[in-house]
Order: sequence, then structure tokens, then C-alpha cells
Amino acid sequence: MLATHHRSPVPEGFGGPPVRPEFRPTLPELLGPRMRRLGRAGTIVVGAVGLIVVAMVIALGRSGGDGTKVLVVRGPTTFNLKYDPARLARAAPQAGDSLLLRTVAADPDPERFSVRPITLPPYTGDPAGVEPIVASGLIRQMRREDPGFILRSEGRTRINQQPGYQIQFQTRVGGRLAFGRRTMLFADEPGVQQGADVTLVSVRSPTIPNVDAVGSNGPLKQPYRSFRLGAERP
Repeated sequence: MLATHHRSPVPEGFGGPPVRPEFRPTLPELLGPRMRRLGRAGTIVVGAVGLIVVAMVIALGRSGGDGTKVLVVRGPTTFNLKYDPARLARAAPQAGDSLLLRTVAADPDPERFSVRPITLPPYTGDPAGVEPIVASGLIRQMRREDPGFILRSEGRTRINQQPGYQIQFQTRVGGRLAFGRRTMLFADEPGVQQGADVTLVSVRSPTIPNVDAVGSNGPLKQPYRSFRLGAERP
């Protein structure tokens, strides 16, 4: 005895009313003959292409949705970072710098972010052994060039798993008290010599009340915390 197959009823709420004549032909009616001519393989290909298009639309919708800009700077030391162009503007770098970002003119509390390449002298072992020596030279130079320079602290640091050494200081910008952070960053590998010298300077404000807030608060936090040596982002 042959088994009788019954079509399962459409659950209530999923069927919908029939299509009115003035709205025909529907998309399935238009594509149906073409899909049947393509056969099973063609249908799979068309479906896959449709999924790719949807994925591309989703990806485009997510990228840059927060207004963040990814910047890659190539040179003796290539690096990349993210920043908010609504809060920071790219300016002409000073001599020796690879990048200079400044707070927009409307911001009453100026801040700046600069990067320049730095080269360690030949050494053996871990770069942490020679970084304090290089930092001492930088501190002497900053004292000579900036009468308002006061060293606040120095020591080892790590940004995005990249080892380095930082100098925290205070100075004056336009007559206002300002705080700064200067960080040397290098790839995490023995004997590396090429790195990045990253300097952040922020005038004192409710957002930046002390030297530890530089690069931890305000518009400089994003480029500093997202800074990565090389052209690739994770």
C-alpha cells in the first residue's frame, strides 16, 4: 500500500494573503524559469554570490561606522594607527617627524601627537638593556631645548604587546601648564634597532588633570592605544 504524503499546513502567521494581480509578476515568478534553466549547480552559484553580496554590504556598513580613520604611514619605520578625524587633524610634520596630529581648532585644550623614527645603537640581547641609555640622551636634549621641561618619571612600558620605554614630563604650551609622554616602541624581537619615537603633549584640562592621563584620556587615547608597528592591523 502506497503511503500518502500530505503537505504540512502553513503555520498561522507565516502564509500571508495571496498576491494581488496588479503586483504580479513577483520576484520568485520572474526568477523561477531562469533558476530552473541554470539547474542545481547554477542555483548554488547564484545563492553563493548573493551571500557574498550580503556579507560585503554588512562589512561596509561596519567599517568606519564610528567615524574612525585607519592611517598607515610608510617610511624608515612603518606604522599604523586609528584616530577620530572629528577631533584630530593631520598637520604638516616638523623636521624629522613622520606624522603630526593636532586637536581641531575648535578644541579649547590643545593636544598633539607626533611620531618620528628612532634607531638604537648596535647591541646584543634585549632592547630593554639599551633603552634607558638612549632615554637619558633624549632627556638631556629636551632639557636643553625646552626651559619649561620637568621630568616626572621614566620606565619600561608596553603598547599593543610592543615593548618600549617611556618618559613622562611636564612643560608649558602657550603659557599653560601641559603634560607629555614620550615613548620609544620596538618590535618584540632580539637585536631590533628600528623603532618609533611617539610624543604626546596635552595642556592641563579637566580631561587631562595630570601626566598619567596623557594618552589615557581625551582624543590622543585612540591613536596611542591603537599604535602598531608595520602596515598590518590585527
